[in-house]
Amino acid sequence: MSGVGGRACSGWVLGVVLGVVLGVVLGVVLGVVLGVVMGAVGCCIVVGCYLLLPFVTVCCRLPSVVLTRPPHHLLHRTNTGELHDRSQAYATYTNMYAQNYYKTRDLTLPCFNPWKDIVAPPMINDQDMMQWHERSRVDKNLKLKRTHLATFRGTIIDKPGGWHHYSRSIRQHWLKKYEFDENIKITAVHPKEGFGNKAANYQQTYRTDFLTSTYCLCPPGWATWTPRLYEALLLGCIPAVIADDNVLPFARTLDYTQFAVHVPEKDANDLENLLPTNEERILELQQGVSKVYRAFIYNDPPIQGDAFHYLMKELEWRAKSLGVMQGFVKE
Repeated sequence: MSGVGGRACSGWVLGVVLGVVLGVVLGVVLGVVLGVVMGAVGCCIVVGCYLLLPFVTVCCRLPSVVLTRPPHHLLHRTNTGELHDRSQAYATYTNMYAQNYYKTRDLTLPCFNPWKDIVAPPMINDQDMMQWHERSRVDKNLKLKRTHLATFRGTIIDKPGGWHHYSRSIRQHWLKKYEFDENIKITAVHPKEGFGNKAANYQQTYRTDFLTSTYCLCPPGWATWTPRLYEALLLGCIPAVIADDNVLPFARTLDYTQFAVHVPEKDANDLENLLPTNEERILELQQGVSKVYRAFIYNDPPIQGDAFHYLMKELEWRAKSLGVMQGFVKE
């Protein structure tokens, strides 16, 4: 009996050991397989986002997404308030970098939806720009004489093959009309001027243009969104926004007529007659720029009245308005 019982006991123990070993092996194998699969998926997502970054940048500029309460709506925080279908322009642009990209994707999908989205200013990390107002109050040499009525320095390309979509031909017309104008300074540069060894010189001349002009022209490029508006505010220049149907950051709470001017796209070639030249009006706008520029600067940590502060107010208001519409929040 002891022999039979011993063999039964040994078999039971052996079965347990084998079961444990097999369980561990299968667990490891399944863990490795799942790890590889999930890693591959994660890698694809990261690579996909990296490869699509130029296209997302020109079409949507989408730094983050916030989900509202069920039923979920994507609450985009984006710094382009484009209200028009610009798919033809985006198709031309993306095709320069990825052949036939536009044929397999719907570029007509709206980036900005005014009933649920908000527009955020871009994050500018140039400390000289961010601190120019404070420094110029102490060092008067930083304030240059504004000898030009308006200025623009940037890429201007005019050639066949869909390029008429670029800037809606606004920049191209400016170059033809104002190239040798001393009051309205238009400077065309090659796209590569801002990179490599030429970058420092380009940044210096670009900044000097902003500091020596009363108005800084902010036309569209491939997209309506442009950082020039915010750079102008940081350098004490009055932004002249040449873009129709484009929602600007914090327009619900900030009165842009106090620190910027808007020129309709159809009148973009009549700048000398449309930009205010009255000294009293110019002074009002410049004072408005000095009062509001902090609303377009992100600080770490955030402070009262900066971009993060206004962004949180916009998010709170938008989330509440969506909640009211969906019945989750009472008015």
